[in-house]
Amino acid sequence: METLREPRETPWWARWSLLALVLAAAWLRLPGLTAEEPWFDEVFSIVLASQDLPELLRRTLADQTNPPGFYLLLWGWTRIGGFDLAWMRLLPALAGTLTVPALVLAARATGASWSGALVAGALVAVSPIMLAMGSELRAYAPLALVTAFAITAAAARRPGALALCGLALVSMHYFGALVVAALAVGMLWADRRRARDAILPAIPAAVALATWGLLVYATGDGGTVGGNATWIPSVGLRALPSFGSVIVGTLDTAWGAAGVPLALALALVLSLREAFSHPGSDRTRIARVVIAVAVLPLALVAAATLVTGRALWVPRYLIIAIPGWILLVQRGIDRPGRWRTGLIAVLLVWATLAGTLAEQVRPRKTAWSRVARALTAGAPRSVCVNESFVALPLRYQAVSMRIPLSVLDLADCTAERRPAAIILREGTEASLERLRVAGARTGRARDLGTTLPATSIVPLQWPGR
Repeated sequence: METLREPRETPWWARWSLLALVLAAAWLRLPGLTAEEPWFDEVFSIVLASQDLPELLRRTLADQTNPPGFYLLLWGWTRIGGFDLAWMRLLPALAGTLTVPALVLAARATGASWSGALVAGALVAVSPIMLAMGSELRAYAPLALVTAFAITAAAARRPGALALCGLALVSMHYFGALVVAALAVGMLWADRRRARDAILPAIPAAVALATWGLLVYATGDGGTVGGNATWIPSVGLRALPSFGSVIVGTLDTAWGAAGVPLALALALVLSLREAFSHPGSDRTRIARVVIAVAVLPLALVAAATLVTGRALWVPRYLIIAIPGWILLVQRGIDRPGRWRTGLIAVLLVWATLAGTLAEQVRPRKTAWSRVARALTAGAPRSVCVNESFVALPLRYQAVSMRIPLSVLDLADCTAERRPAAIILREGTEASLERLRVAGARTGRARDLGTTLPATSIVPLQWPGR
């Protein structure tokens, strides 16, 4: 079925509607920039951005978790406005806000009517994962933004722009390579005669990622590459429905949790029908590209999990698939018919209510400043931790708020240093045995009520004290 035909000139109502969507997206993101304190991943971003460039690159290589693109972006951002938390988090908030017009542009490039394109913009504005990542000092919101630009470049057959988008994607996150691969496959599927246009734009990203991978391997212990992914739980059959809930919220109901994945599946089926209905047509060609960028990253992650034995399925990593899935939903409803207006209204009301509810009820990050204050209680104190996941946020708060708290690594928890307690992440209680061997007596563990991660504190007593 053909897209609704509209005049080439942008109608006045579309301009004002797009402006309203952008303002609404900003309003949903900007007021809460400092509502939560930074957790480990965000503090790690801040620490790297505070270094000079050689040290930033050295630490990124040693960490192995991500390429340095986002850290370099944050480095430049902080050189403009400093290290105030609101300023730093403005970077992902702006990326999340700008994804709205970027996805509207992508929808138009893939043949959507203006009303359909604005629906896509509204859905990305209130997507639960996009709202959550809009204040996350990591690469996820910029990844979604660049993915939207990449889809536009692929649909418009602009290889230069597509190559630049591919470089930006793989520089920020390893999963950016999945978008590059998906777009190349989708473009080949759309038109095998234009294989050059599909393959050449992917080459710069492939070369850049391979170069970085060789540097990581050469500068580190090859046996530990990928070790940072060991915490990710295995992929199960519930992964797909739960992933659907981060695209469009479920209103926190059982029937919503079933209805949203079914609606997404229906949108995929309709697009698949389109992809095989009229071979050679522009609509069929573009449908194949959109399907590839929505589905292939998920399939590649599942396949990599099976091959390597290491789970990689993390919703925030898979934010790269969100623009593709939203375009699938938009294509599903952007069809002539008397039910079209009603479907759009229901979808927008549902998505807005569910997305904002999901943002309100999601687990909040730990207020590590309160933990630091409680530990010192007005007097200098030292505690030890058994991993940096807990140590880094505590040290950040102690330094930034000038709290008299010394946070020691487990290797430094000795009778000479006499730490008053140890803070343990749930499931790592085996570290207590090392302290007992060193002469410490351990008290009763008390839950600190933290999230990301859940921790407990165990008092320590040392000989002669």
